[in-house]
Amino acid sequence: MSNKKARKLSETWVFWDIKSFPVPKHCDAHLVRSSIESALKKAGHCVDDLTITAIGNLNHTSQLYPDVLPAIFSTGIRLCHTPRGFGCLFGDFILYPPSNPLTVTFIILSHENFYSVKLREEGYSVIDSESLPWENLIRDAVDLEETKRHANRVKYSESNWFCTLCGVGVVPRIMPCGMYHGERSEGKIFDGFTKHIKSRDHAEHEMERVRYPLSIEMECLYAKGVKGKTEDGGEEEEEDDEEEEGDDDEEEEGDEDDYYADYEWDHLSV
Repeated sequence: MSNKKARKLSETWVFWDIKSFPVPKHCDAHLVRSSIESALKKAGHCVDDLTITAIGNLNHTSQLYPDVLPAIFSTGIRLCHTPRGFGCLFGDFILYPPSNPLTVTFIILSHENFYSVKLREEGYSVIDSESLPWENLIRDAVDLEETKRHANRVKYSESNWFCTLCGVGVVPRIMPCGMYHGERSEGKIFDGFTKHIKSRDHAEHEMERVRYPLSIEMECLYAKGVKGKTEDGGEEEEEDDEEEEGDDDEEEEGDEDDYYADYEWDHLSV
């Protein structure tokens, strides 16, 4: 029984805000996981049962750094696409925590330290990016023979991905039970992730939450989707509804209006 308890206490979950801490150009993304493991071990943390999840707007990441996501996915780092950003996921976690999180050490790599403070207040064991600077964690993620040998020796656990916007993929353990139901088979292959991100269904989910004027290409795609879902004149009814609800929309919470900043338009999947 004591061995079982020790195994539980040795679990470490790393939540990586990939927007706050992107992989630097001089680093090899294939070596990020082994570098993090090495740094955690040197700092005295157990890495026998380590789960690393990269969280953020992965549309953005894949367009800015096209080689990063497939590289980290191949080493067992899990992907969680949260278009509203890292904080949105932890907001759900604080409201609906898992049943036994006190047996896990959370390492939160993000500039949004509010969530680290809040989780500590709830009794969780939390280590933030101030205690473990990102620069130290990826120090060995360079073209070093020693790091490569370590990466080649390790057999990484199976990776997976999840889209919180559409509820597709393998639901991360941090997500509230019953809130999402993902398709497990689809969420274990990286090609499935890229296919989903480029799909019409995902694009429509994104556009439904956009508060700024659409580009010509996006507007045409959205119009086609509306035509396919409504009777004749549906497009006009949609426009009328938008005009009638315009005043109400302006009164909604500001965080929804900030869903996409102006510079993010080029990184939408459509």
